[in-house]
Amino acid sequence: MFENFNRNITFLGEGIYDPNSFIGLWLDYCVWSDLEYWKLEKDLLSINFHYPKNTPIPRNVLWGVMRITQLMIVSDWDNFSILKEHELYTVDEDWGIPTIYDRYERFKYVLGILFTDETDLDHINFGYSFKAN
Repeated sequence: MFENFNRNITFLGEGIYDPNSFIGLWLDYCVWSDLEYWKLEKDLLSINFHYPKNTPIPRNVLWGVMRITQLMIVSDWDNFSILKEHELYTVDEDWGIPTIYDRYERFKYVLGILFTDETDLDHINFGYSFKAN
């Protein structure tokens, strides 16, 4: 369960962490991959669905969330870039091309969902959204 979430947790165990995951690319190449981010976000939202309000989230899942969050805190965003994967998302024309800051805002909001009653991102406009196949 939560395979893509687990792929993003460093030190989770041999054969589980994937250096080609969102966090792996973030750490090793200083890039934000939308392709890998959407996989991670889907699992984060699944965690919220799987552990609804007033249901304790297991410590190992909380530890994974904390580890991913720690790794996303960087001191100089200018050292990071976005992989050119524009075919993966649709852009709100009023916003223009989403920046790494727009993406990080979405990530922070998704993390917050894990600890609230919120279950839906559809009513929040981040300037871009996943393009369904």
